[in-house]
Amino acid sequence: MSGRSNDISNQYQYLYRLDMGELETLLKLHTGREPDGDDGFLACVLNAMEQREREHPSGRIVPVDQAWRDFTRFYEPDAEDPDCISYLTESQDNGKKRSRPAARVKWSRVILAAAIVCVVVTLLLPPALGFQHVAQMIGSWTDGQFSFVQEDAAKDPMPVETTVRNAEFPDLEFAVEFSGINTDILPAMILDGYNFDGVWVDYVPAARIIALDVVYINADKSYMVTYIDSGPRDTTGDIVYEKTDDPVEKLTIDGTTYYLFSNANNIVGAWRSGNVECSITGNISFEELRTLIKSIPGTQG
Repeated sequence: MSGRSNDISNQYQYLYRLDMGELETLLKLHTGREPDGDDGFLACVLNAMEQREREHPSGRIVPVDQAWRDFTRFYEPDAEDPDCISYLTESQDNGKKRSRPAARVKWSRVILAAAIVCVVVTLLLPPALGFQHVAQMIGSWTDGQFSFVQEDAAKDPMPVETTVRNAEFPDLEFAVEFSGINTDILPAMILDGYNFDGVWVDYVPAARIIALDVVYINADKSYMVTYIDSGPRDTTGDIVYEKTDDPVEKLTIDGTTYYLFSNANNIVGAWRSGNVECSITGNISFEELRTLIKSIPGTQG
């Protein structure tokens, strides 16, 4: 008899893996039927239900999917100590606890540490570069460029952050003061009969470029004095002049060489002083051009 009971138990072993709801459903399906010799099946169902009731007084076993959701909700992978279950339930028979596993590094901590490093670098780098504090490094920009410059550069005659393109000024003195150019290499006189017509300035502090054009007129005649400072990086001429086949005249005064030549209906005189290039262009005579050149400070005598 016991052998037959064991065979029945083995045949219906799967019943013991079902939850209470599934067992109740099977029981209802077989209730009220005529006896069909399936008493062993019903006995196993009842036995499984009794076992479930003993194991879980609530009478219900949480479905596997729900149990997994609950598990992942309470023990997220990002938890600071993902091994907390095994740590808390490990047998204490050996008399000593296992050392706590290292906590997983959180990205929020990494970001916070990076932010602190950025602040420290911002505070320490300017002094290392020769600045007293961060405020001494200010932004300067044009339509297409941005850079940081020393705050002391703002003490130039023209504000360092201001870019001027083809700006007209009411008089030469104001333009010179505004742009801070050196007038010692420009003519100090105006030809007889000519009047000031206008002065235009280009000032690009980010590129260290200053350009000034002064125009004088006398009826249908005129001439223009040009001053261009392209800074220490200037290694070539700033202007390409057109000229006729006539020879170029060189006029050297106090170590500066002036080049005089004709350009269609105009006469041109061009010279350089360091990084600065200057020229006089107009429908004037060579004699008038020489007179203007000789009025430049330091060329007299």
